[in-house]
Amino acid sequence: MSDFDFIPAGIAICDPTGVITQLNATMLSWLDSSDKREFIGRPFHSILAPAAKIYFETHIRPMLMVEKSVQEISIEIMAPASQRIGVYLNGQVESSETGEPIALHFALFNGQQRYLYELELRERRRAAERHAALVDASPDAIINLDADLKIIGWNAAAITLFGPKEQAGVDRSFDSVFESTSKRAELMQALEALKQTSAWRGETEFLDVNGEKLPVEINASVVKNEFGVFAGVVMVVRDIRERRQSEEMIRMLNSEIIHRSNNQFAVIQAIARSTARYSEPQEFIDVFTQRLYALGRSLKLLNERTNNATDLRDLVALQTSHLGPDHTSRIQISGAPLNIAGKTAEAVGLAIFELSTNAVKYGALSEKFTKSGRVLINWESQDGQVLIRWTESGVEGVSAPTRNGFGSRLTGQLLERTIRGKVHADYNPNGLAWSLTLPEKHLIGI
Repeated sequence: MSDFDFIPAGIAICDPTGVITQLNATMLSWLDSSDKREFIGRPFHSILAPAAKIYFETHIRPMLMVEKSVQEISIEIMAPASQRIGVYLNGQVESSETGEPIALHFALFNGQQRYLYELELRERRRAAERHAALVDASPDAIINLDADLKIIGWNAAAITLFGPKEQAGVDRSFDSVFESTSKRAELMQALEALKQTSAWRGETEFLDVNGEKLPVEINASVVKNEFGVFAGVVMVVRDIRERRQSEEMIRMLNSEIIHRSNNQFAVIQAIARSTARYSEPQEFIDVFTQRLYALGRSLKLLNERTNNATDLRDLVALQTSHLGPDHTSRIQISGAPLNIAGKTAEAVGLAIFELSTNAVKYGALSEKFTKSGRVLINWESQDGQVLIRWTESGVEGVSAPTRNGFGSRLTGQLLERTIRGKVHADYNPNGLAWSLTLPEKHLIGI
């Protein structure tokens, strides 16, 4: 068999009258034969379907003799067992030096095979279009490099990061997008090493469309040709500025958490020591636990707010809520909205807790003054100063404590020292009048 027999198209050579003189193996396979002699000497139209025979003799062969060639004419050949095979016929007249026809050459392409081939091409084209759409829709920059590490293509995200094709990127060396020589050398060395491996991942810095530093994460994969030889690199480049900012924010938050935890440990330690110093052993656990709960309520309220601040009214209501409705119904809270945060909120919250606890034990909220005892908690802001008042009324025989316990220190010296304010306590015969004055600027972020 010769190369002529391995051509994937059916080949037939005829004399000028249309008598077959040669067929290749492909044509014989369609005719379910392996012997050329079975067909040589027969008219070409004898292998065609009935309608195709007429069309060949009345149209195709006359046209071929006049035009000297015909192309892509759809006809059917007749295989054994009356099986028809649709083909596309192409014909060419071979002429002598004098212009006389000496042979007719026909090439027939299997219509079913072509249909399947074209169907596969269409599917591959659609797949390529879908892939291209996915690449362009990717939020990450995708860059295609050739074997010389020259940029030969990139997607829409890359244009956003590095600029349009005519401005930067395509058709230029990849190392020109780097921010510094050291970064360039580092990554180019890694890409060179890729030729011997298959993938690489790392972080570096590029220059963005505005010429500013751009931290990126790179995932690079090798592209090889049909012979398995290195042909280029496809890179997915992710802008990690937001991630870097998030990481920095996490580091700051961790530092803040550690700082606040240390502060809380110090506060708890101070509460424990002072409670132990001014309490009887049998009541220490109860008093200490109540004060920790008071501190915890303030912290919980602050953490529920995104800016670590809360309204003073909410703080006061929370720190008196443990008293129960019989007592809170005798408390009046009055004041304009006022944000309070940080150490200020914690310290004021503990002070309100101590004042309310003492009022239940000895003052206006005690059982002795159930009918007459009242508490007014109000505040006002004026000339850059905030004045918070706790005023008890409806009591008799109130006098200053003979012992300066931890509760008194929480509402006095410790409070002043913590939030840089001024406390005044007046034990009037009608009840305690307590006030705290501090600059407005100390309310937030202390």
